[in-house]
Parts: sequence; C-alpha cells; structure tokens
Amino acid sequence: MSDNEDLETIVVYPNPATDKVQINLNSPVKMSGKVQLVNLQGQIVLEQLLQKGELEIQMSISTLTNGIYYAQIKADNSEATRTKFIVHK
Repeated sequence: MSDNEDLETIVVYPNPATDKVQINLNSPVKMSGKVQLVNLQGQIVLEQLLQKGELEIQMSISTLTNGIYYAQIKADNSEATRTKFIVHK
C-alpha cells in the first residue's frame, strides 16, 4: 500500500464556496505535505502546509475570483490527489 492511497478521497465544502473552504480527508495524513488550490490553467493560487495526522483543513479563498478550481493534496513523492470545486461570490 502506498502512502497516498489513504488520500484517495478528499471532500471540499461548501461547494460552491464564497470565502472559505473546508477540506476533509478520509483518513489522517501519514506524512507532512501541502494542500494546493489550483486554477484551470494549472497555476497554484493558494497553498497551505499539511501536518502529519491532520484530517481537515480550512482555507480562506477570499482572494480568489469566481471560477472552477482544484484542491489537491501532495505529500513528498506521492502523486497529487485532487477534487474540483467552484468559487461563486
């Protein structure tokens, strides 16, 4: 079992979001990593560190414009796990 298999499911809510998003993982993170919010052009627009053992992260998205974004989790050498959400203010 790889270290990112436990990160297969992430949930972002509310969706659509206005000023904050809550990102929930299906199990605690086994190693530290990053939560990145990425626009449709693939640019990282926000990033927050993810600590070992965390199950949820809250991020302010007040600086983001309306549109579709991806929340992705990256931990060391593992592939990113991502899910789509909408910002609508």
